[in-house]
Amino acid sequence: MFGGEDSDFSEQSSVPTTSDFSEQISGNKTSNTIDREQIKLDPNQPRRYFDPKKLEKLAQSIKELGILEPLLVRPLNDGYYELIAGERRFKAAGIAGLSEVPCIVKEMDDETVKQVQLIENLQREDLNAYEETIGILELLALRLKMTQDEVISLLNRIEKANRKKADKVIRHDSKEQTDNVIHHDSKEQADNVIRHDNDESEDDVIRHNDESEDKKADNVTPSKRKKQANNVIRLEEIEIVNKVFASIGRLSAESFRANRLPLLNLPGDIQQALASGTIEYTKARAIARVKSEPERLQLLDKAINQNLSLTQIKEIILGLESSEQKEIPPEKAASQRVANIGKRLKEAKVWDDVKKRRKLEKLLGDIEKLLDEQAC
Repeated sequence: MFGGEDSDFSEQSSVPTTSDFSEQISGNKTSNTIDREQIKLDPNQPRRYFDPKKLEKLAQSIKELGILEPLLVRPLNDGYYELIAGERRFKAAGIAGLSEVPCIVKEMDDETVKQVQLIENLQREDLNAYEETIGILELLALRLKMTQDEVISLLNRIEKANRKKADKVIRHDSKEQTDNVIHHDSKEQADNVIRHDNDESEDDVIRHNDESEDKKADNVTPSKRKKQANNVIRLEEIEIVNKVFASIGRLSAESFRANRLPLLNLPGDIQQALASGTIEYTKARAIARVKSEPERLQLLDKAINQNLSLTQIKEIILGLESSEQKEIPPEKAASQRVANIGKRLKEAKVWDDVKKRRKLEKLLGDIEKLLDEQAC
């Protein structure tokens, strides 16, 4: 509340982190009051949007009570400081007219700075789904030392591996039931098939160190070996992913993969609205279904300005889709109808009934006569 209303670096102690990282950010700190003009903002700061109304509210509380939680900065070689945590308080202090701000000065390398910024940002109470998705993806990439595309690939491979494990359990249960009724020899044959299938399916997912796998590797071509290496999921990678999501506490890795990553594939106008926090991600995903850009932008603007519910948005989308269907040219609709009738005639038994066949031939004759008259 008040001057400390923003999500502060001090709150980070409630977030589980690795012990090495915790030690990195806890020692060798000094407190100072620093001129705002000596503090530079990090252009790569993960937080991209600040609500103007909330900044004004925070600025007013700073005028009354001051900044209750110091900003976190690190010294630069040119005598200036770089802001690491507390940009919202820094901006609000400027609005409030403060020329100096309380700071904690801490020596940190670039990687530690990035992690501090990402974790602080992810602990904000007003964090929207889009910002959270971007922040988690960046944090995973930093911890795993991968690109964001590689992180997405890893999450997809983990999900695929988990699905295969589930299939294996189902096959195992089914096998046990079968074992109760089939002959022992048949059981052995079934076991061999299941083990063979499982071994092959897990080759692309789990690294084996036994001699049999070494022999298999010798028979693999270089291109195939490279492909298999790219599909390997290392245990330490799974542990890092699990630790990150455990520290966040709001999402599982699979929920993030299935429900949040698709936000990054939405149209640019939808992503901008999500980044600014003006629309919820469930509504944004529904609006993104509208293929026509003008209609989508119109619906997006209406949803924001009139605060439409998700149900209302879906009703409007159904109306738009119905209108598109009604606008099909009559000649195209007739052509589609004739093509459909032709397919049905090939499969129908109407030709076996003399009366029905004559009636159908008369109808076809009437159509041909109508077309001949039109041609004249």
